[in-house]
Amino acid sequence: MQQVEEAKCVIRVIPVSLTAILYHIGAQQQYVVFQELQSDKHLGNTGFQIPAASYFISAMLSLILWVPVYDRLVSFMRRIKKGERIAVLQRIGIGLFIMIVESLVVAFVEEQQRISTLRRASAVSPMSAMWLVPQLVRAGLGKAFNAIGQIKFYYKQFQENMRSIAGAFFFCGNVVSNYVYSSLISVVHRMTEGSSTGN
Repeated sequence: MQQVEEAKCVIRVIPVSLTAILYHIGAQQQYVVFQELQSDKHLGNTGFQIPAASYFISAMLSLILWVPVYDRLVSFMRRIKKGERIAVLQRIGIGLFIMIVESLVVAFVEEQQRISTLRRASAVSPMSAMWLVPQLVRAGLGKAFNAIGQIKFYYKQFQENMRSIAGAFFFCGNVVSNYVYSSLISVVHRMTEGSSTGN
């Protein structure tokens, strides 16, 4: 009987796990080190260059700063709305929406960088790498909603003796999305390798 209940728990979370894969595919765009390497990394008009891998700290900072703000905001809203709170699935949905907006910003910035690089005919774009910071900040906000919401959802759905499986579901979604994302990149490279501007 216990095995039947455990199987029901697993089946019940599969639809949310599939949407988690979509979230993680969008989150793969946060790793923008190669874009940063091909951008102007100078801080203003100074000779100081910010290391390419350091820009990712803006995503982590927005996540770290947003979580306590969110907790305070939720407790304030619960007092106003008499105990109502954002449901876990709504929180996941907000994170997915933020990830969609972030993907649009990524596409816009990448296109602008590509155009400026082709005009200059060099390996490094004249565009500042600081253009990547807003998308990283949005990625941190999306993670604060979606990733934390997913983990809460899994822990609520599984029984006490299945909590380790609940934690594993989040990371399994991440792993599957890495394979899907790599496949998408391979397909794009294969389809664009013959174009005049390269892939």
